[in-house]
Amino acid sequence: MNRLVLAIAMLAIMVGPASAQNFNRVAPDSQNARTVGGEVKFDGTVVLGTGFTAHRIATGRYRIVFQQYLFVNNCPILTVTPVAVGGFPAIAEVLQRSTCDRAFHVRFWNASNEQAQDSTFQFVAVGAQP
Repeated sequence: MNRLVLAIAMLAIMVGPASAQNFNRVAPDSQNARTVGGEVKFDGTVVLGTGFTAHRIATGRYRIVFQQYLFVNNCPILTVTPVAVGGFPAIAEVLQRSTCDRAFHVRFWNASNEQAQDSTFQFVAVGAQP
């Protein structure tokens, strides 16, 4: 057992420390990520970012659709952060019809009373490039 641990330690010393930089060199091109970010105002207008459209559907409900050229495989992942403007910050929920769709629905509600609430928000979408 001690010889195995010693062998692994020697191998790690000879090869060097593992890091994302080391792995990036051997990762296939399809694993390279494309990142798109933006900000959407409480009324559904785009404040910052390109390559997507945003619409306010109803109170606290928004739809974001990314241009097809951004995510060729149509499988981005979206993270949303509400921008608190006075009062209680909204709680965000991201919905997608399927795991591979360019359209996302985002819902917000008030943390204190669980009612739908409009919110300005920022987002980051990440997907693999071909």
